[in-house]
Amino acid sequence: MLNKKIFTALIIFLLGFNFLFSRHLQKLSSTEQEVKLDFELENYEINYRGEYSHIEAEELIYGQTSGDAQLPIYTFLVGIPPDGAVSYQIKEKQSQRKSIRYPVSP
Repeated sequence: MLNKKIFTALIIFLLGFNFLFSRHLQKLSSTEQEVKLDFELENYEINYRGEYSHIEAEELIYGQTSGDAQLPIYTFLVGIPPDGAVSYQIKEKQSQRKSIRYPVSP
């Protein structure tokens, strides 16, 4: 039981550390049983270079698979205890459609 509490405290600390440096991810609440997160990407730009569109935003990375569209990716790490389980739900989704002049850069 003590190891589980220490591990839970470590997870909360690491999540807190992650949130200090992230503007897109916010912790809404946390207990020993769950962590509720909110992700928002408010500031991004669509830039045109050559005959391709580039979607750019701070703190995002891009996939490295050759030929795939260069779409931004946001990642973060969460520690899970060895006997733990992971499940997730998307509670609310908001999206926008934007027209672009050129295809997204491969």
